[in-house]
Amino acid sequence: MMQPNEPVREQLLGYLLEALEPDERHRLEAELLQDPTLQRDLEELNDSLEPLRLTEDPPEPPTGLAERTCQMIAAFQADAHATRLPSLAPAGPRGF
Repeated sequence: MMQPNEPVREQLLGYLLEALEPDERHRLEAELLQDPTLQRDLEELNDSLEPLRLTEDPPEPPTGLAERTCQMIAAFQADAHATRLPSLAPAGPRGF
């Protein structure tokens, strides 16, 4: 079976989760009408999501998850910033 390229597969998931913009949804629906393989892929993806639909209440996230995530992102950004930017400190005397 020919697999759709990754952006189309992501759109299939967005379609099932009702997360597409109206124009994206219309384009994908037009493609689905023309492509039986894409229709099968949508059906398979829909079937794979079924266990998630059986869950009555999603589990609560761990206490402090948002705060720890924000701290991790801030630390990552600080590290990335420090390694990308050259030092603005004076280079010291030059040997002329």
